[in-house]
Amino acid sequence: MASSPPAEVIVTLAGICADVGIEIIPTTQRPGPGQTTARATLQDILRDHGEGHTIQLLRTFTETENRTRARIDAFSLHAISDILIAYPEWADSGLRWFEVFDGINLGAIQRQARANRDAVPQRWGLGTLLHRELAEAFAEKQDVAPPKQTARQRTEALAAKAAAIVEKKVALGRELAAVRATVSSNRKFGAIIRRQFDIHNATEVGEMARIARLYGDRPEIYRTVGWNALVQLSSPSTPEDVRQKLEARILEGERVSG
Repeated sequence: MASSPPAEVIVTLAGICADVGIEIIPTTQRPGPGQTTARATLQDILRDHGEGHTIQLLRTFTETENRTRARIDAFSLHAISDILIAYPEWADSGLRWFEVFDGINLGAIQRQARANRDAVPQRWGLGTLLHRELAEAFAEKQDVAPPKQTARQRTEALAAKAAAIVEKKVALGRELAAVRATVSSNRKFGAIIRRQFDIHNATEVGEMARIARLYGDRPEIYRTVGWNALVQLSSPSTPEDVRQKLEARILEGERVSG
């Protein structure tokens, strides 16, 4: 019988997930963007490799385009963690690590590994496929060597990157909402979105359009919080009085996470 993780691991993991915008949900639920059911896996990784490793691992999902492309499951967490440990020169490359993952469709790699799971366990298959992509990307010479950044500079750069992603999604959400306003049929709307925008995740489309309708004209809100917080704020399950109280706290300068 597996032993329970130390209390400090549970508390620390909760804080890390809140900071990076990850929600751990029960295994009986289907995870969406920014959600995972891999609580035990994350507890093991945190216990064995520490906070910094776990934060970078989770930001590999939340701070790149793979937030909506990929599932944050045990196979992917283990595979990326293995690579972070095996290739410290990649792990320590600062923003380059996240830029490389922006160009990797982790969701497609997950599907390949899953399709071949009868021959190769998914963790190892995923790791092998990822290594091929990463090795090729990191082998490319950059025109100018990036200056060494301090921890504060890295944090600020990551925050700026996250803000840019939010801006991009809000702008796209405005376009999606405009299309939705002209189409009454869900089926026809889905076909238009797949054809014009090449977006195939209905949950992602709904979130972007909903956020754009609520906050597209309120940069004082959407430029202050992360995407996961906007998803929760705009959710139909969030009571209106709770939403208004949270908006007031944001406008007062309080940090509010998803």
